Amino acid sequence: MHDSLHLRNVSKLPKSIRVIVLVFSSRLLDLKRFFQSTAFAAATGSLEDFMQLSMAIVHSDSDLRTQPAAIFALPVLYLHLDPSTIPTPDALDNASRPTCIDAACTALQALSYFTDLPVFPNCVDACWDLWQRAWPWIQFFHTYWVYIPGYDPKEQAAARLCHCFLVTRLRAHTKTRYVSSAQPGLRSILSRAWTALLLDNDVVEGPDLFARSSCLLPALVRGIEIPENLEEVVGGADGSFDRLVSAIIKQMSLIVTSTQTDTIVISALANAVGLLVIPESEWKEEWISVLLRRGIIAPVVAALRALTSRAAARFPQELTFSTQGSCYIDFVTFFVGPGNGRVFADLPGGIIPLALVSHAVLTQMKKALNDVQKLADDRRFRESPVFDQWEKLVILAKMRIAVLDSWEAADRLSSLACDNMLCGKIKPKTNFKRCSGCQSANYCSADCQLTDWLDGHQVLCDELRCARSQYPEIASTRERGFMRALMNHDYQLLVHDISRREVLFMRDCPGEDHIVVLDYTKPGGVRFQVDSKNAIVPHGHLDVELPVQWDRLTRSGGRMEMHFMYLLEGLQFKPRVFPLHADSAEFHEGLSTIAKFCPFKPGTPEEKRHDRDGIRASDTAEFWSTGRFFTAFPQPGSLSPPQSESLSSPHTESQPTLGELAAEVRRLREEINGIPPPSYSDMDHV
Repeated sequence: MHDSLHLRNVSKLPKSIRVIVLVFSSRLLDLKRFFQSTAFAAATGSLEDFMQLSMAIVHSDSDLRTQPAAIFALPVLYLHLDPSTIPTPDALDNASRPTCIDAACTALQALSYFTDLPVFPNCVDACWDLWQRAWPWIQFFHTYWVYIPGYDPKEQAAARLCHCFLVTRLRAHTKTRYVSSAQPGLRSILSRAWTALLLDNDVVEGPDLFARSSCLLPALVRGIEIPENLEEVVGGADGSFDRLVSAIIKQMSLIVTSTQTDTIVISALANAVGLLVIPESEWKEEWISVLLRRGIIAPVVAALRALTSRAAARFPQELTFSTQGSCYIDFVTFFVGPGNGRVFADLPGGIIPLALVSHAVLTQMKKALNDVQKLADDRRFRESPVFDQWEKLVILAKMRIAVLDSWEAADRLSSLACDNMLCGKIKPKTNFKRCSGCQSANYCSADCQLTDWLDGHQVLCDELRCARSQYPEIASTRERGFMRALMNHDYQLLVHDISRREVLFMRDCPGEDHIVVLDYTKPGGVRFQVDSKNAIVPHGHLDVELPVQWDRLTRSGGRMEMHFMYLLEGLQFKPRVFPLHADSAEFHEGLSTIAKFCPFKPGTPEEKRHDRDGIRASDTAEFWSTGRFFTAFPQPGSLSPPQSESLSSPHTESQPTLGELAAEVRRLREEINGIPPPSYSDMDHV
């Protein structure tokens, strides 16, 4: 036991305080016997006397608080936290509250306030001994609060905060910090107190809120990489990711407005980012989804900017910038898939596919991008290893924001294609009605609905309805609408190269259905691939939806193609299907005609030579500029990662072309020049 905790030290207290301690029953003659007596807690006036001593420590106007002699009160507090006096659960069944509970409650409160006294640094070495007595009582209270006679919810809330603040102060001792970090149940208590402090009304108000909430973060975050500790943190937030994220956002807002010293602000920011960047776990996908849905980007950016605006004279700019960079890297690398680690080259690959295909994320990015860009003006940031990747991120973000602005400026216009494949008309969405059974088929007239019903929809309607119920859509209508707009925009830029690839597939695999994949999971923007239909592995709703779409493709007579948007949703790669519709089959027939005219066998040297020699000729072919395409509603599923062509990739000798058929291409282009272009349809299937 540390020397400061011995009972003999009580005699060194100031006379006014010592009198309180020494007002005991006349039969207890010596101090040591008195404190060791099990009858002390029940002695007449003893508990009240102990509370008076406690108030001398707690009250801010007490003379004892400013005196070095306050350290001599520690033995009294230590004595009343003897774990051997903790009641059994059966003892709580009595109508009256055991006196030892009130004594321990008072001792914990007084000890918490004692750690704020100027004299506390002189007895840091006693923290380990104090922890061994304080923690069993803290654990008891937080386990049995509601069973304690005379339970008061307000008393519980105040005591919980008091206990948590005490824990953070006792962690000043290295051994206490090490042992408490491995203590089961601690983070649950800390998390409950921290979230209540930030989110519940009338717990703590005013400037103290930031200081108090920030001091709980280090103990809460330390060891969070261990799954059991993470589970405790979530459990302490009532098991709710939303509540935990709300607390993080509130903490970030306090960082922005805080007038505390830079040291406290920097520590709070680093710990808050450490809390939201949880390690790999079964919850990570859901956690990322909640973070993005709640708009975590804006408060993080605002908090990072708050460091920049603080006076450099009060704190070294190098450390401020270092903290900014560290938090940025932690935040961004959190979105990198498993195995990528802190590799700078992988940063865009982790954040972009997830974030920049989302309407909600781009809307937040649009608001925050100017603020984030100001960080790039710092010379140190421009010279950092991450700056090149940052510039690529900003360029792509601005491109996607431009697509968003264009889509919203057009009032988010969309169209539908009639699901009666004998009709297939493409009209504004308002001209269609949806099947009331499956909510997955759209018709321009009652006659078309009847025709499709007799043509097979009556068999599929119940299956589609059940699949819709079993696999509900996770993306909102607005999110799906923007995905269609983004895919349409990128398809226009890629239509020349995609058409070439489609011709080559038709030539190499005559009669086989193909798909077009636009891949949003790789760094540097969208890439494409033309592949066999067998590349799709049906999953979830696609088990039902894909056979329906393949049947429609067969009956479309060349007026429909299967396009997929491949993206990262959470931690999983998933395709969303966008059936491509056109009023005419001329475009498809034109590609098929070119494929049939190719005289060379796939993979032969002769074929490669003719393709290479024809690069310039094929690039002048006006045929490749034909038509606009619009996609239909996307579906979830699974797809093996495609090998794809980059949107910005230049023509190379390895890129196949059909230069020998350039003249035939021009002739076909002239023949179909007057035919209306194909159109994406906007189908709100699940």
